[in-house]
Amino acid sequence: MVEVKHYKRTAKKSFSEVMTDYPAAHPNAPIVLVNYGPIGDILNCIPLSAKARCVTVEHLTVLNRRAREEFRDLVRKVIGRPVRAALEFGGTTRAKRAVAVDVSRSMAPVLSDPRFSSALAATAVAPHASEIFPIDRRVHTAVSVEQAVERLHSIQGDINALEAPVTELLGTYEEVIVLTDGLNDLSTLRSASEEFAAGSCFRVTVRRPEST
Repeated sequence: MVEVKHYKRTAKKSFSEVMTDYPAAHPNAPIVLVNYGPIGDILNCIPLSAKARCVTVEHLTVLNRRAREEFRDLVRKVIGRPVRAALEFGGTTRAKRAVAVDVSRSMAPVLSDPRFSSALAATAVAPHASEIFPIDRRVHTAVSVEQAVERLHSIQGDINALEAPVTELLGTYEEVIVLTDGLNDLSTLRSASEEFAAGSCFRVTVRRPEST
């Protein structure tokens, strides 16, 4: 159970009431109170029996990465990691492959290379998904093939740490084609690589591990 507040200042009485009433109404649920501004130490004001299920996240704003990641982790503890639905072609055939492009900082020269843009458009067609997943240390929002060149340039990439986002995509797709300028991050995954776009980067095909 999540209660969202938009107060610029702490409201101890109001916040304490939330953390008292919600645990009583939902005796088996974890309770999270988030606020745009500060919350303060209110957990000492609630019944001891409910305290173990109550968490607060203050200063939850777009610019506060720490708070956003803390809230994300709390949600994932309850519902798990998000699963992206594979696309369908013609309403019948489910896509088994996805295309992901490394947008970390080192890829900036590659993304500006016209050879890369042409090669990317040729790669992201059926039977591959018609969307492209930008990745660095996480999976960004998918972009369409038509918008890919412009949108990939606009993403302010983070560090190159591709194993986690590729593993996340493999939760939905049997195979992920990764376009990247480095191979070390994917060395622990079952993959095969080749030069791509006239040698400007690598095309790495990563396959989901077979069930045992």
